[in-house]
Amino acid sequence: MRPDLVALHVRITRIVQGVSYRAWKRDQAVQLRLTGLVRNKADGSVSAPIVGTTRSTSTILERLWLWEGRS
Repeated sequence: MRPDLVALHVRITRIVQGVSYRAWKRDQAVQLRLTGLVRNKADGSVSAPIVGTTRSTSTILERLWLWEGRS
């Protein structure tokens, strides 16, 4: 494994289903060259394990916080 790779797991608990959240997150992941999987959970949250460089994972976390502020 490359030393600059980071793996993390994000769980979003705000209302995100039905607002194109998964599509937006997929687009962000492609742009940042991240890998992972986004799944809607039965409780309404979204689960997302993410793997990428330190910089790209930091960037996606910042963008997720900005999205959260839109809700």
